[in-house]
Amino acid sequence: MTFKPEVLFVDRAVDDLDTILNGLRPEVEVVVLDGDRRAARQMAQVLEHRRDLDAIHLIAHGAPGRVSFQSGDWTIDSLGRDAADMAVIGRALREGGDLRLWSCETARGAVG
Repeated sequence: MTFKPEVLFVDRAVDDLDTILNGLRPEVEVVVLDGDRRAARQMAQVLEHRRDLDAIHLIAHGAPGRVSFQSGDWTIDSLGRDAADMAVIGRALREGGDLRLWSCETARGAVG
């Protein structure tokens, strides 16, 4: 398997999934998340033995203060439950690597 420096996780429920997948750069590995298991768990399982990624992208629906997946939401309150999986995700990035969240309105209303 060829090393790809970026991984995109996309929730199956996003609009125009086929358009998104067909328009990706070749250096991006794609993982479509299922609706049966928590998103953080699925991501951690894929990234468990990966290191030095330039970027991890995540496409999902959003609302103020939450990222919404078919399998449940990420909120400030739910992130503690997924702390071990989040640590695995973070370790997969190179120093200075990016976690890029692509969701609508997640930041609006989350602070303040």
